[in-house]
Amino acid sequence: MLDIPSLTAAFQRVKENHGCAGVDGVTIERFEAELNRNISMLLHELESKLYFPMPLLQILVDKGNGEARKLCIPAVRDRIVQTAVLHEIEPILEKQFEECSFAYRKGRSVKQAVYKIKEYYEAGYRWVVDADIDAFFDSVDHELLIAKVKRFIKDADVLRLIDLWIRAEVWDGESVKVINKGIPQGSSVSPVLANLFLDELDEAMLNKGYRYIRYADDRVPRRRMVGRSSSVQLCCIRDEGRPLEAAMQVEASNHRKLRWLRAGVVSVTEKAEQDSVR
Repeated sequence: MLDIPSLTAAFQRVKENHGCAGVDGVTIERFEAELNRNISMLLHELESKLYFPMPLLQILVDKGNGEARKLCIPAVRDRIVQTAVLHEIEPILEKQFEECSFAYRKGRSVKQAVYKIKEYYEAGYRWVVDADIDAFFDSVDHELLIAKVKRFIKDADVLRLIDLWIRAEVWDGESVKVINKGIPQGSSVSPVLANLFLDELDEAMLNKGYRYIRYADDRVPRRRMVGRSSSVQLCCIRDEGRPLEAAMQVEASNHRKLRWLRAGVVSVTEKAEQDSVR
């Protein structure tokens, strides 16, 4: 699957992203200075099964709400291999994803997700359940994920690489730790793996008849207003640990034991008015 041309093309895509150096300190410019030699060495390691990824470099990024998001940056050499593999497996996995999923997919965007919500609103849907999975990327079960990947990817070498990447070591500036669960945010293959992991949830929600939209680990199931005047509005109610959240936990319990950070019911019109004031 991987060869000199595919790895070289992958390097160009990595270069276009202007990423930083990984734990080894090798920048894109430094790798490119001996590009042919470095690519040839990578291919030799891959073909001889001697390739192992370097530890990920953990950095903290401010989320803007007082919390920090952990990003795990692969070394340039590892980003190249991941990008080359992603180029091969993404079209295969993409065929499995549902129309309700909008994140991390070519030709799809958050704007399209918003337009879909608008479409449902114009069709008469007024009430929204707004939910977010608690620490999704940090809590994905590796065995479940690999089992899902194996259903669609049969190449043993690719499966070995994916397994290495999701069980990678992480350098946080003080010590090296092994990832026992979760998908490292910052790796090229993580978004498509996240969508694959959540695809079963998407299917279950759609099969139950929800008008359902998911962007990454945020989802918005929608219901028509029943038995109330369209002028009745409910202010944004965040249900933290109360009946609505409990019900949603039951709903999700058979779909990879997802934990919900927050869930709430909100009137679309009221929410729009609130946002316009901010």
